[in-house]
Amino acid sequence: EAQVIHESGQFRRCAEPGWTFAARNPYADPKLGTDRRIDYVFVSPAVAIGACELILDQPDPSGLFASDHFGVLCEIALP
Repeated sequence: EAQVIHESGQFRRCAEPGWTFAARNPYADPKLGTDRRIDYVFVSPAVAIGACELILDQPDPSGLFASDHFGVLCEIALP
């Protein structure tokens, strides 16, 4: 059985509120509903979850975002 990191409480380590599809990203189509999480990391219960953070959630120096959604980076320890 897999667990969803944000439901296990580990996602709170990310910048709150943890949205990966955000209105502040001009590539996110508002017709799809923004300001929500659409990216998750699934792990089995045996996997230890370390730090977790949003990545690619800021534009580059020229103002461009890498994607229409932000990434999730998690440190995990395999059993």
